Amino acid sequence: MKYKKQIFAVAILMVLSVQTAYAQFSILPKTDLKEKECTEILNKFEVDGVIPSVDKTTAESAHNEASKSYEEAASKVFDEAGSPKECEAGGLHEGSQVCQDYLAAEKAYDETQTAVNETADLKPEPNDRDRLLGCAITSGRISLRMIPFFVTYIANFLLAMSGLIATLFVVVGGYYYIYGGLTDQKEKGKKTIINALWGISLASLSWVLINIILAALTS
Repeated sequence: MKYKKQIFAVAILMVLSVQTAYAQFSILPKTDLKEKECTEILNKFEVDGVIPSVDKTTAESAHNEASKSYEEAASKVFDEAGSPKECEAGGLHEGSQVCQDYLAAEKAYDETQTAVNETADLKPEPNDRDRLLGCAITSGRISLRMIPFFVTYIANFLLAMSGLIATLFVVVGGYYYIYGGLTDQKEKGKKTIINALWGISLASLSWVLINIILAALTS
């Protein structure tokens, strides 16, 4: 076949492009958060209407759990010794399970409080948006407020795919332009490269306009 090598090269490039796209992008947002963490994030979003910081929300959730454990442990010490401070003062036996549980709970409470303080000023990142959408899809709690974020996510996905396709056509056009023995093949390669660059430029412009419009709508 006259163009056997060219067809084979294009097929290889297409396979590599599809595999790369599949590995890095997904048409539906995914999340690596657990159900409880997703619930916390979705609750914050439904109340505030803005994407919460995942790290900040996770730290607050861990602190709330540690606070409950600390209160329960302190209550048990109070029942046995009259005051949680008795563990620290030696009023109870150092090997007492009640004291061990209390001191461990107190340490966990302090550590999670430190984590909350460290994440207090954190702002949401792009990954936080994707995790929010992933949680919404997983739990089925999709609201109208999320539509702009879904549009942005899909726009980013399409831009990434258009970039891969444009790269493929640039490579193909470059092949024809460099190795094309005939004038019409060189011209064909040149047009392919120019059209691919125009395509990626228009896709980038569309992405910018979409983000500007959505930023105005969600601000």
